[in-house]
Amino acid sequence: MIKTMHIFVYSLFLCPILFSLSCSNQPDTPTPPEIKVPVSADSDGEKQLDMGPYPNVSFMTFNVYNLFDTDDDPGKNDEEYMPLGSPEKKRCQGRYKQKCLEKDWTEKALKHHLKNLGAAIRTVNNGKGPDILVLQEVENRKVLERLRVERLLDLGYKPSVLIEGEDQRGIDVGLITRFEVVSQKLHNIRFPWDKDLRTRGILQVTLKLPNGQPLTVLGTHFSSQGKDFEYRLHLFKRMQEIRNALPDSHLVIAAGDFNTIENEFEYLRKYELADWQIAHTTQCPECPEGTYYYRSGKEWNFLDMILVAKDIQPFAVNAGHWQIKPGSVRVENTHPEQVEKTKIGSPRKFSEKRLTGVSDHWPLAMDLEYVAPKEKSEE
Repeated sequence: MIKTMHIFVYSLFLCPILFSLSCSNQPDTPTPPEIKVPVSADSDGEKQLDMGPYPNVSFMTFNVYNLFDTDDDPGKNDEEYMPLGSPEKKRCQGRYKQKCLEKDWTEKALKHHLKNLGAAIRTVNNGKGPDILVLQEVENRKVLERLRVERLLDLGYKPSVLIEGEDQRGIDVGLITRFEVVSQKLHNIRFPWDKDLRTRGILQVTLKLPNGQPLTVLGTHFSSQGKDFEYRLHLFKRMQEIRNALPDSHLVIAAGDFNTIENEFEYLRKYELADWQIAHTTQCPECPEGTYYYRSGKEWNFLDMILVAKDIQPFAVNAGHWQIKPGSVRVENTHPEQVEKTKIGSPRKFSEKRLTGVSDHWPLAMDLEYVAPKEKSEE
């Protein structure tokens, strides 16, 4: 059951966290390599910045619900997602031991999961899928490449990005895109008060947009509601540090499963997200109540978010800029397998027994549009 947040909680741990962050030994964020700006020749033969127009860029984040292969990853607790009879099932333990022992994660189940995920992705962007897709709960790059090659190959995506992290269950954040990948890095996370915990890192991927501007995507999957709010607060602060270390000319988008419920979100919006445009709160006139439904508390929440950094400086002289296309933010849940056939109509997670469903989260999407610079009036 979801805990009710109280004001005194913030004062209890906010100051120690701020202090520990200032003393933490976090690795420096490298400056991505220089990106060449597309140019064209004017009537005098001089090279000028290419002003476009450029097509819209579609962007989506999607928690794909335990996308595991059927092989054992050494050092990871992936025994639940193995076929019955596998020797790895002997490792099942803890409160979910029985569930682990009974799950039969076969190649047939995996293929159906990939099929349903691919079908849901293809409903986006008029059947073309998003130009940039951030995914959470992916076991490894091998299974992410299976999704791309087996179910999305004709959509023109480049090889996927996924850097193996330290999460004890073995799930990572990945990215698929049609654009050129300039650099990639994984920021592993440490909690000063819980030094032994290993969790998902923040995936940093810099892409080249159609006009040559660098876009840095920060792919996230923050600590679940099983952990106190201080864990997610620490991750928000670390995300801001990464954003602050990037060049001012980079368009920066943070996207993923932030695992943040409504009463936490109000605090974050006031104190931690002032430098970010929260896509679903400003440009989603027809959004449902959330992307995830807590059955125990009968509550909807936007655990999944897209955040666009504010105050981006022009990346070249006389350059235009990219912005969220007004009204383009939406929850993508039009495929029949994505919705439970109940009165509430919540997300329908994949079932290896029935081979139905997609994920317990709905994806959140938006479009970026290019705004050309205003022409200077002649005096």
